[in-house]
Amino acid sequence: MKSNTKNNLTLIRLKIFLIALVAVLLFCIFGSNNLVVGIAAVITASTMFGEDYTADITTTTILLAIINVFIGVFSYIAGINHFLGLACTFFVSFIIYYLFSYDAKPSKSIGFIITYLMLLYSPVPLNDIPLRLIALAFSGIIIMLLYCTLSKYNFNAVINKEIISVIDLIKEEIDLILADNEINNKNKSVNIRLKNIKLKIYERMESSKNDLESTYIKDILIVLLRKFNTILPMAKRKESNIVMLENIAKMLEDIKLYILNEDSLEKLKDDLKNYYNNLETDKITDDIDKYNYYILKSSIEEIYKSIEDMDNVKSLYINERIKLLKLIKENLYGLKNNIKMTSLRFNIATKASVLISLSVFIVNYFHIYQGQWAIYTIAILLFPNAEFNKKRAKDRIIGTIIGGILFSIINLIINDNVVLMIILLIISAYHSSFTVPYNIRSIFITFNSILGVEIMYPNNIGFILTKYRVLFTLIGAIVTAIIMNIFFPFKLKDDTKNTIIKYIDLNKRILNELDKDNIDKNKLEIMLLTTNYFWRRINYNNKELKCNDIENLLSEQNNFITDISFLLKASNYLDNNSTFVNSIAKIFNTNINVQNFDEKAKDIFNSLNSDTEKLIVINMYKIYLDVKNINLLGQKIIDTL
Repeated sequence: MKSNTKNNLTLIRLKIFLIALVAVLLFCIFGSNNLVVGIAAVITASTMFGEDYTADITTTTILLAIINVFIGVFSYIAGINHFLGLACTFFVSFIIYYLFSYDAKPSKSIGFIITYLMLLYSPVPLNDIPLRLIALAFSGIIIMLLYCTLSKYNFNAVINKEIISVIDLIKEEIDLILADNEINNKNKSVNIRLKNIKLKIYERMESSKNDLESTYIKDILIVLLRKFNTILPMAKRKESNIVMLENIAKMLEDIKLYILNEDSLEKLKDDLKNYYNNLETDKITDDIDKYNYYILKSSIEEIYKSIEDMDNVKSLYINERIKLLKLIKENLYGLKNNIKMTSLRFNIATKASVLISLSVFIVNYFHIYQGQWAIYTIAILLFPNAEFNKKRAKDRIIGTIIGGILFSIINLIINDNVVLMIILLIISAYHSSFTVPYNIRSIFITFNSILGVEIMYPNNIGFILTKYRVLFTLIGAIVTAIIMNIFFPFKLKDDTKNTIIKYIDLNKRILNELDKDNIDKNKLEIMLLTTNYFWRRINYNNKELKCNDIENLLSEQNNFITDISFLLKASNYLDNNSTFVNSIAKIFNTNINVQNFDEKAKDIFNSLNSDTEKLIVINMYKIYLDVKNINLLGQKIIDTL
């Protein structure tokens, strides 16, 4: 079985490699001088895999063509003289790194900056520039074709698969509860996965207005799944809970059937409505179980009513959501708010533009033979965070030295046999594309680069090329490591600490809004959406940091947002009970840090007669308890990270 899987993977990789090779050779129609444009197109396309660019393929293709033509124009101007090269390289590098570096997903800048440098060091005369610009515009089409052909990204298929996976995990949680086992780790994992799905849906909303109905339904179903997952840790195995857990399991199966297109949306809505009508709360004793039922009923009611009102609210809902998301994004990432070295984008854009432009100027001004290898190395190793740069530079140095030695030995053995050299070039190119560990891949990249030049320019310069390639790669790696780690280093640990501080402050402002006499629901909505950006940033950083306390904080934050959202939306609590919500918020805000906070909450709960008010108190108690846990975890992370 493993052998078949490995063979299939090899065949897929070989297919990808051959398609990429054909894509490069297509540029022969623009002349051999423009094969470099084809190579750059393949590099750019490879950076796009794993992300969703299918929302508007036509617009994305046009943008890629415009960016590449822009790069082509400036690369030609940069080649006119050294000082224009300095200015143009600084400008282009800053634009590329600022626009295509992100604090919550991998940078996309490398493909564009390598395109610029390859064009700069593969110049064509002025009369050939029109053809090169046409080739660059054409490369926009090739990049998008490669992306669509090789990545086969389908938003609905990806989201559906993730939702089904989460449904199966929640059902496993229910089985564990019924078997009297703990679910904390699985519940935390589901919490984080649900949040990631939610964020992908928001990104889709921002980039596309196609398929509004599907996006809207998936968004509201995630709300219900999050509520299920929030209820489960409080549901112990006892008779009063078994019916509720069995109903949740049935609803999960109904949602799964809808996602798999085996049931209609109308059928799902009717099923949810039946569950709502059949859940009996009056037979449950006056404890947390009864109010778990109430929360569950209110959540189901919210969802089936959202489906019923879909035609009236989906466009308004999504348009308003898009407007708010774009406003928040501009506030967080707009240039006017990010002209500071603590901003990831401004930090990397400033350092990259200074380092690359000065390197280009020095290499060109002093006519340093093969000096462009140092610049290529700098561009490849420039990543926003200092920790990753340091590791990457070390891997590159080791890989380059081994690759240079390997080339020298093999070059002696094959004795300039062109056929063998081409075969080795193809094998090496394959491994430099698909070998995952960067230190190993660097060996093949070095070997491939020197061998390619040796084939194009024989005359026994292989050893000279090896010497210069290794030398300038070492220089480029060392310079990059020094600049990125000494001058305004952007460290993941520091960024995570600062983001957690902002997160805690934002949570405090959300609670303060509940404490006001006139609660501003729109302001609350903006703050809740803003938390998504902080959450995504911390979660992305933690892929490198791998800190369990951060995972716990992210899970607690999800609970907090779910509980706040429930208060904000379900049954119009803020509209119909705003005075009561405000009075409870004032009490909880004052007593959140006292030792007997739990007892005070119980006293308030026991003094009430209204079921609705009791439900609000339980919900708000959970909100303030979530924040208390987040604050404690946040401080622990800040102190120990």
